[in-house]
Amino acid sequence: MAWYLQPVPVTSGIDWLTELLRMAIADPKQTINQVTMEAVSELASGVPNETFYTEHLPIASGFETYMRVGRWYYEEVETTADAQDKRAYVFNVESGAFMIPSGAILAESGSQVYLSYSWLEEQSYSFSDYELRLYLQDAVTEVNQGIYNFGHTTSGMARDFDIIPAPGANDVASYVYVKYAAYLIKKRQEAEGLDNRIYVRDLNVTIDTAKGLGDLSKSAETLRKEIDDIITNLRLKGQESAFARIDTYSTYAYSTFTGKYDKRWNKDSDFYRYGG
Repeated sequence: MAWYLQPVPVTSGIDWLTELLRMAIADPKQTINQVTMEAVSELASGVPNETFYTEHLPIASGFETYMRVGRWYYEEVETTADAQDKRAYVFNVESGAFMIPSGAILAESGSQVYLSYSWLEEQSYSFSDYELRLYLQDAVTEVNQGIYNFGHTTSGMARDFDIIPAPGANDVASYVYVKYAAYLIKKRQEAEGLDNRIYVRDLNVTIDTAKGLGDLSKSAETLRKEIDDIITNLRLKGQESAFARIDTYSTYAYSTFTGKYDKRWNKDSDFYRYGG
């Protein structure tokens, strides 16, 4: 049986910037669903190379997995050799298999096995990568020419769009471009809402749905103010201060357990965004 290493998370480049924008506008292609303490249907038998399987596939690559056998916590290791004389397992992301190899401390026969892991679920999304790259291209141009020159140049269009030097997680300009692109999208939504508004008047009763667009307008204005605040901090105090003005995004799905200690994220208290 072949075992696969987890991929290294991408933290730079156009694809990374596009996914960052997708998180910012809450338009995920996939959500990451956390499964904690899933009880395996069969009890452990305590034999070498005993394997336990998850219910859901595909597993979300790059995230930690956990296994508990009875009262014992088992740790994940890369190879069977790493598991020698430990309570450890080797995980296969393609099959969702947790294997306690020969040489490891075996499970106690008759113990209940619990698995914790993440799995992916596809979502219907509003904006294609093609559209988001067009917004990013506009954002880079408008920011550098009209707000603050970060020194980036662009080439190509849409699928061939590129930024030089490459955007990255440690570059404050990347987050400004994403915020400005989100601002452009908000303004488009406002315009579409005004174009499609409904106005009805019947004697003394008037219904005008355009008045309900106040929140959209306020949202765009607030986003633009955040951008201006970042630029002000950048001009006066430097990059560290500007980074302090940038939001971070949660990539966990609604109302799910996460991590070893079963911390629950709730949609009423934490607005989730994906990056995947």
